[in-house]
Amino acid sequence: MSVQVARRELDHCSVELKIEVPAEQVQQAIERETQRALKRVSVPGFRRGKAPRQMAQRYIDAERVRERAIEQTAIDAYTEAVRESGLVPFGSKVDLDPGQYRAGEALSFTATVSLPPHVHLGQYEGLEVIRIVPEITEADVEREINRIREVLAQWRPKEGPSAHGDRVRATVITTIDGEPIPTASVENAWLEIGSGIPALDQGLIGLAVGEERDYTFTFPGDDSHPEWRSREAHAHITIHEVSQRALPEVDDALAKQLGVEDPVALRQRIRTSMEAQARSLADAELREELLRRAVSNATVHLPEEMVTRRVAERTADLVKQLERHGLTLDDYLVRQQITLHEMDSRLAEETRRGIQQTLVLLEIARAAQITVEDAAIDAAIRDEATQRGLDEKQTRRLLQDEEERDRTRTSLLIRNVLEHLQSTAKIEEKTA
Repeated sequence: MSVQVARRELDHCSVELKIEVPAEQVQQAIERETQRALKRVSVPGFRRGKAPRQMAQRYIDAERVRERAIEQTAIDAYTEAVRESGLVPFGSKVDLDPGQYRAGEALSFTATVSLPPHVHLGQYEGLEVIRIVPEITEADVEREINRIREVLAQWRPKEGPSAHGDRVRATVITTIDGEPIPTASVENAWLEIGSGIPALDQGLIGLAVGEERDYTFTFPGDDSHPEWRSREAHAHITIHEVSQRALPEVDDALAKQLGVEDPVALRQRIRTSMEAQARSLADAELREELLRRAVSNATVHLPEEMVTRRVAERTADLVKQLERHGLTLDDYLVRQQITLHEMDSRLAEETRRGIQQTLVLLEIARAAQITVEDAAIDAAIRDEATQRGLDEKQTRRLLQDEEERDRTRTSLLIRNVLEHLQSTAKIEEKTA
């Protein structure tokens, strides 16, 4: 096919092609499509495709035949124009209305071609950064011990009225406008005061065993049941049992329960663990800063279509996740207190930033010749299989899954690049 192409650069990732197909070739395409239609049409009294042309033409949609011919001609012309221009399209948008074509004229249309992303690296080695490791104090250790005590706390019967943080065995009958709400009612169930609907929790406070209360409250405006939102409800509460949390003492018994001899050894182990976590967190923050600097130093051009596609995928995933919990996108927006436009803008910004980071990391891997060996991929997949409790047959299937191998390869490659950034950086150590 012979085409005339005028190329105009729109930006780093998009090109406009003005394409023209000679009138003669367009007419030939229309004739070919007409011949195909005539061979398929059935005319009474004749075998398929054997009726005289003049008669058969009355049985075909000439306008639709013409449009199909023009559409196919445009597709062929676009393919040829891209080939002649040496482009590798990421996506494209063709501005063509077959109905506007006038017989006997050349076919002219415009195509906007999105090009693959392009990365030009700036400095990524020898970056000067500060690694800040938080100092673990006695107060930090004490807070961690208290957290452990909270986890190991036991519930014990309590005399007197209930309070915030207590647990009550109660029967709660909830109604709205006199109609019972079974899913908002419980019978002889344990409820922890402070972990439910705040307004209803207030009705559970201050009651002793055997006491009853009629209580009026309002459902939250973002309740998961749309029909209850901001509705006033009535609850009849009966308390059967009250218990309170009893924290274990910090003594030898607690230490032995946690695998050490005494409180001194327990505190030392907790300190050692917290210091290791602090160093790990410092490394993670350091690598995040190195990545931010490497991306900031680079110039990244990516087609907007790349961002749009990924945002659409993330939105679809979010909708599916919400549906599994019986929620809609509108419910989510109400809870997040944002508009759909605000959500789309945030997703687009997050997606753009994530794509830019990935592209820079992959380009650094190429420039620094950082690779991932198959043996490392196998080992990582086997580790994951072990964590997931897979048997040997399932593990072998996972090892042969190309999609899983690609995902693991990318993950390991990014890890290796981040380690490279850290190993080549000029790091100043500080203690917070």
